[in-house]
Amino acid sequence: MGGNCATLNRQEITGSLSHPLAADPFIGLAVIFYSDIVGHVPFRAESSHTMEVRVYVGNLNKSTTQDEINTLFATAGTVTSVDLVMDKGTGASKGFAFVSMPTQEEADKAISMFHDYDLADNKLKVNAAKPRTS
Repeated sequence: MGGNCATLNRQEITGSLSHPLAADPFIGLAVIFYSDIVGHVPFRAESSHTMEVRVYVGNLNKSTTQDEINTLFATAGTVTSVDLVMDKGTGASKGFAFVSMPTQEEADKAISMFHDYDLADNKLKVNAAKPRTS
């Protein structure tokens, strides 16, 4: 994962700012540290923001577009993004994509609706995406 990550020391956490805000790039949400007692290890109050659920969509026909995938998966729930994986050299589809949905329930519905679904003469392979690795 790219980007900058600031490190807070104990003085910054428990010092003059009693409620500093830190971004946690590993879990993708803001975390507020509370502590008014010097030397006390603060507890975390996580925001209500939930992480999106990524769904792997494989065995796509090379001619299938991002818009077609979005339209199909929107019938199962809200689609927040579609990432159709393209070959860097040729610009052609590699035959798989990742669809992001806001809830696990919507992702599960899409998986059950579209695994082995016929799209453009191909049977789709749809399942929960594996976590990204660095």
